[in-house]
Amino acid sequence: MTENLHDPQLVRATRATGWPGLACLVALAALTVAGCSTSAGSTAVRATSVPTATVTVTPQTAPAASTAPSAPTVTVTVTPAAAPVPTAVAQPDGPASFRSPSGNINCTLSTPGGDSAARCEVVDHTWAAPQPPDCHLNSGDRFYLTQGDAAVVGCYAQEFPVANSTLEYGQTRSFGTITCNSEYTGMTCPDSSTGHYFRVSRDTYELG
Repeated sequence: MTENLHDPQLVRATRATGWPGLACLVALAALTVAGCSTSAGSTAVRATSVPTATVTVTPQTAPAASTAPSAPTVTVTVTPAAAPVPTAVAQPDGPASFRSPSGNINCTLSTPGGDSAARCEVVDHTWAAPQPPDCHLNSGDRFYLTQGDAAVVGCYAQEFPVANSTLEYGQTRSFGTITCNSEYTGMTCPDSSTGHYFRVSRDTYELG
């Protein structure tokens, strides 16, 4: 828009306000034109899209549980102790009646006829002892040892006395010079004054 400086009204206004007023009018007109031009020429501004970032998270594999080392195997070898060897234990001296721990051998220490003597009977046995030549009674399962004499197969008519004690394996019982030893293998009764003896068991008998 062009202003006509020769317009009588403008001239009058200019005269009335002076040049400063004219300058203000010109500036106002310029602003008006600029505003219209800016409004007409403005264009829409599109928003710039924000780039999308993709983050991929890979889970870590859980560490395998550590296996505790197994305790070392300890082997203990136990050697059983050897069976103790029976130790001869002397019982009180004097007359006595006793049996072996198995109960198969019964013995007495006494003084028949005034001399110390050992007599033993074997209840069960696998052997047969010969009958003494002058015996017409019972025999074959009893043995006699009188102090100072040799051991013999007994000849008898009466029952054998009942034993009142047990002579344990490894124990001995003496009367005078005769001692009876209770052993796993049987009963042995020697006479220390002569060396004679008898040894009896379920399976064997021996006279010496």
